[in-house]
Amino acid sequence: YVQLLKLHGSVNWGTPKKENDKIRIYESYERIRGNNYIPLLLPPTWRKVFAGGLTEIWQKAVTAISNATRICLIGFSIPTTDIHFKYLLSAGLRQNISLRQIDVIDINTESVKKNLSSIMRQELIDDGTIQFFNCNTEGYFRSGPLLRRIGRYSSELPFAGSMNHSIFYH
Repeated sequence: YVQLLKLHGSVNWGTPKKENDKIRIYESYERIRGNNYIPLLLPPTWRKVFAGGLTEIWQKAVTAISNATRICLIGFSIPTTDIHFKYLLSAGLRQNISLRQIDVIDINTESVKKNLSSIMRQELIDDGTIQFFNCNTEGYFRSGPLLRRIGRYSSELPFAGSMNHSIFYH
């Protein structure tokens, strides 16, 4: 199965002014504001302080990284200020004995490669365990060779298959 975890919220995610209420996803930013909700975004800082729905997502992310055979990082530059993400990645990979590949999908892979090489061993890049794809998300998931790379063979059903994947989208 494919698990999609969006770790920093989104401009169309909102929380009510009361704490510990559920995160809601709206069609647009305007709908969030029209319903008196607060947009939910977490900046890439060294110390993530949050409660509620995102805590559960981050806990699921550590578990997913621990169990994943393939990880796709999509559109995330891995900024040096996001120490918490580095912790999350380290915590999950510490327990992972099944990881075969990490795909990094971004339109600026050189920047991502530099930032990722500061937290991952260079031999993982050299041996092809970590590969960089200089394209947008749609280009990655619509490419036949790339779909085969992640064990998805049907263009009509791009997520059909049996491998355990985790996709982290920022």
